[in-house]
Amino acid sequence: MATRIKIKRSSANPTATPSSVLGQGELAYAEGTSTYTDAQSATVTSYGKLFVGKGSETGGVAAGLDIIGGKYFTDLLDHGHGTLTANSAIIVDSAQKISRLNVDHVRVDGDTISTETANQSLNFDTNGTGDYVFKGAATVGTNEFKISDGSTDRFVVDSFSGALDITTPALSAADTVLNIASTWNNGSNKFDAIKANITNTASAATSLLLDLQVGGASKFKVGLDGTVTTPGDLDLTGDVTIGGDLAVNGGDITTTATTFNLLEANATTVNAFGAATAIDIGATSGTATINNPTVVGTQTTQNLWNTTAATVNFAGAANTINMGTSVTTLDLGHIKIKGNTISTDSNSATELIIDPYPDSGDAGGDVIIRGNLQVAGTTTTVNSSEMTVNDPLFTVGDSVSEKTVQGSAVSSGQNTIQVDNPSSIVEGATITAGSGIAGGTTVSNVRIEFNTSGTPLSSNPSAGANIYFYDGTSFSLLGTYVSKTGSSVTIDLAANISTSSDDFYNGNSLTTQSSGSPTTAQKAGIIKVSTKVFKETTLTISQNTNGSLAIGDKLTIAQATDDNLDRGIVYKTLIGNAAKTGFFGYDDSTTYFTFIADATNNAGVIAGSAGKAQFETVKIDTGVNKGVAYYNAALELTRTVAAGTSDITTSHKILTSNGANGEPIWTTTVDGGTY
Repeated sequence: MATRIKIKRSSANPTATPSSVLGQGELAYAEGTSTYTDAQSATVTSYGKLFVGKGSETGGVAAGLDIIGGKYFTDLLDHGHGTLTANSAIIVDSAQKISRLNVDHVRVDGDTISTETANQSLNFDTNGTGDYVFKGAATVGTNEFKISDGSTDRFVVDSFSGALDITTPALSAADTVLNIASTWNNGSNKFDAIKANITNTASAATSLLLDLQVGGASKFKVGLDGTVTTPGDLDLTGDVTIGGDLAVNGGDITTTATTFNLLEANATTVNAFGAATAIDIGATSGTATINNPTVVGTQTTQNLWNTTAATVNFAGAANTINMGTSVTTLDLGHIKIKGNTISTDSNSATELIIDPYPDSGDAGGDVIIRGNLQVAGTTTTVNSSEMTVNDPLFTVGDSVSEKTVQGSAVSSGQNTIQVDNPSSIVEGATITAGSGIAGGTTVSNVRIEFNTSGTPLSSNPSAGANIYFYDGTSFSLLGTYVSKTGSSVTIDLAANISTSSDDFYNGNSLTTQSSGSPTTAQKAGIIKVSTKVFKETTLTISQNTNGSLAIGDKLTIAQATDDNLDRGIVYKTLIGNAAKTGFFGYDDSTTYFTFIADATNNAGVIAGSAGKAQFETVKIDTGVNKGVAYYNAALELTRTVAAGTSDITTSHKILTSNGANGEPIWTTTVDGGTY
């Protein structure tokens, strides 16, 4: 009879993990069913999962376990390739295609990109200076860009000729078919609002530059020679020329015409209302049109719609809007735009919020970034329930960071620079900038002023005394004492130590003690002020600056010495009802890749007992074909040489099994048994 091998099994639901029954390398299968709720709040049934024990054993029980397979996972793949299937993985067919793709509210189906949800906006955003390019053939009428209401093309652009057709339905409410609003704010630049540049190689004499019609009847026409024709009670078939000045001594210039053209012929410069301190133009409704390509203000401060206009419609049909120069600041309430930087005003607002769909709350809409995303702050928080990253390689613990000059500009010949935060900066790190810092310059000291509460360190430590970071449980050396105020403590960062994020320190303490329970006088509570625990960060550099640095200039810091921090992933979970912190990654002190299920994060140094891991296959690069794995004196897994390589002729021990319980055991006897 063949030997039958059974693994542990349970009819409980797949989430009932065999956490206290598996030995290292032992398998178990939870073959029951359970349900979970997907992103659409639908209930989905899940099936069995396969577990394996991992980590060192205590009392025959492995330290942890991993999920390595089961029906739960194979069901995700059990459907026709190329067909989008609910609650299943996406698998393309032999043509590398999928039948349909839904991403949140966006559906891609056949040759149509649409919204999955009715009345949902569909956004296109280059997130920068990229262009929206719709390519077509180099012949008229072959390819057109169209905006349709479902039955009638309302907006059509020919891809070759550039011809534009706009067709509106019958309008019953007040509306503007074409609305252009623009603010020009630089007297040295020429601006064009609407420009038609016609090269008249050949055309009929009746051709027009402009023909405005109502019901098919022309109301305003501009001919090729610039002649303007308007119908009305007064028909001027020739020119009216006034050789001198025209003085109107009455209080009014009026007309019975609904359209009145003033100084519309040869005057290229018109000075009007030179002494007026108040100018009233137009009625409370209608449109004021300025045809000149440039509107210039002569004052250093110009106010436009600065009183009662609660709603201003601007540049409604503009494809391109140019505003200001590279140093222009656009102030929109609490938001400022300068050059390529969008920021808050730093006084009344300390948060910059991008909300693509405010009516739907925090979970509504998408923010789509085309291009690279760089976060230069100290903390990046993602509060979503699921995060997907397409990068095949995920880098953590990068030794290069970017800082911003703050506080005051730096002139040539200085050796201190104030930056936005000290995170990831270590003494000995190289520092570079676009200009102003000589090559080979390093950071020789990092001075940090922490925002603190109450009366910090009332025990009054002496200058140079060790200052420790204290989270209520553990202590870690942070630096040496420099000074304090009623709301801050300043330290010099210790060598080979780098700091973490604002959130890591917030709510914890600085102390002069390295163990025990520090008293109130021996502590300083760290707090956030305007979202920051770091009030000021000042770098001392090894060489004086050889040029100036302005506030806002970027500095590149490259770590040159070991900061003794671990690298990896720290996660939060609940084991039972107890909150736990887990870690897996590189342990700087042991140089091992380590998993810790119940870890303590002590300023970037992870502590705790190694956890359990579960794998289907483990490959050791130092292994050899037909070698046997075993543990050496350092409890590291290594292997013998292959059979036939360095054989011996004398047998010392033979590995067999214990007849009583089947455990492996060494013996010096081979017994064939009886029959």
